[in-house]
Amino acid sequence: MLRTALRSVAAQSALVAVAEIVVIENLGNRESESVCREFPNLPIRYIFRDPPMPPGYEALRDALSRVNCQWLALLFDDDWWMERHLEHAIESLTRHSNAVASYAVCLWTTGEEGYLTDVFGSFLIWFGSLNPTKAHRWVLDLSDLLITNIISSAFHFSSMVVKTDVFKKCIACIANGNPYDVDRLIPVELGRHGKVVCDSRPQLYVRNHGGREAIRIVDSGEAEYWFQTSTKQLLALADEMNIDLKHEFEIRIRLKPLKGDVLRILQMHTPSSTYNALKERDIQLLPVTSPDRLSLAKTIYRELMPPVLRKTVLRLRRKN
Repeated sequence: MLRTALRSVAAQSALVAVAEIVVIENLGNRESESVCREFPNLPIRYIFRDPPMPPGYEALRDALSRVNCQWLALLFDDDWWMERHLEHAIESLTRHSNAVASYAVCLWTTGEEGYLTDVFGSFLIWFGSLNPTKAHRWVLDLSDLLITNIISSAFHFSSMVVKTDVFKKCIACIANGNPYDVDRLIPVELGRHGKVVCDSRPQLYVRNHGGREAIRIVDSGEAEYWFQTSTKQLLALADEMNIDLKHEFEIRIRLKPLKGDVLRILQMHTPSSTYNALKERDIQLLPVTSPDRLSLAKTIYRELMPPVLRKTVLRLRRKN
């Protein structure tokens, strides 16, 4: 899998912007070093952790202590970038000088030769933003990021390009070991420091396989507990920042097209524990019956996806 990730780095249209690639082996497998040697034209610095560190806050803090750069892009070795990922991120961060990070919509797939399983984050980020129209980029502030991440998980670490010094200040929020905090709390913490831009054009393939932490905890029955825990933290943060969530939801529903459909689509994306937590705050989403799900999925695909995203999904479906 590392080979595919490095191939995607080597294929970047903005490869000239990459000063160094730090590959950290954390599973005690020296074969990864030989894979790195297959890319002599990439500025790779290989680090073999001995003993390995469990994934999480301490491992991330250790990794950040080994880099010295203004901007940082992360890529898990089981994911891979599309060739213009860095180019688009640089454009986003250049256009929006007050932005501290850039993310992108992701495509979940079963593998390089597999099939597309999901378009990750598109609807939730569109809803969270105050832009009612289809756009190549959404620019989100703290309120936007809170709304998006309270509903569910919408951002992926491997699509992030971030200001290094700001990122180092934000990672303490994942110290409790909750695997959902990486994708739910860190974007919100970044929003305390500046804007976060999200590219609506897919820039990342996420390999959906049994070894992923998110899938492991679902299989173990831990997912509901951890997800509720991060939801409570986000709701507490909204209270701390005096953000009126009911008001923020109402603003977005008025701005968006499709009105009632938006509420039903939100319910499709909202775990039951979050739905109940929002209901306690008088934020009511409309229930979705099983027959509605297919028609609503078609509505998302037809009406909400930017044209370039629809073309990408169609191309991938034809290919697979």
